[in-house]
Amino acid sequence: MDRSKAHLGFTLIELLIATSIIASLAAIAIPVYSNYQTRIKFSEPLAIASGAKDAVSIYATLNGRFPSSNSQAALPAPESYASEYVEELSISPEGCIVVTMGGGVFDGHVLILKPTLHRGSVMWACSSTLEEKFKTRACRGDIAINCRFEEEDDDDDGDDDDDYGDDDDDYGDDDDDGNGKGKGKGKGKGKGKG
Repeated sequence: MDRSKAHLGFTLIELLIATSIIASLAAIAIPVYSNYQTRIKFSEPLAIASGAKDAVSIYATLNGRFPSSNSQAALPAPESYASEYVEELSISPEGCIVVTMGGGVFDGHVLILKPTLHRGSVMWACSSTLEEKFKTRACRGDIAINCRFEEEDDDDDGDDDDDYGDDDDDYGDDDDDGNGKGKGKGKGKGKGKG
């Protein structure tokens, strides 16, 4: 018998080994890819909420407090935000953006963006009821957001003032604490020279 014609294909054991390797790789790759696709879909509610973040930030900057409804923030009705993965977007009485999600794994879940006004800037915390593996990096972590909050007050003076532009401001005070903010009673709009 000619040896060149004796070995024309793969043996059964070689085929079984190759099949088991491919099956093992697929068992790992398919769930990872599925989670990746869900995270991409989660970016839709985040993108829709970004426009509302701008509206809430502008309102807070102009008024020194957060809006308590969509109309107060000059946003359309909550149902008008409906899309494939979003049922509605509303502003809570505390100024939080609450996105009710729907469709597939998003059914019954919410995305909450909580604003904090600190020295004239609005900072955002993100939370969602989705499983961690489906969240984007911006919303990961176990942050408990209840949207019942008061403005942050880090100046340790005991009052809950807004520190940027009303009559009881902290920028134009008479004490000279060495921070170069100036002397004399002012409106807090600028920093004095001494």
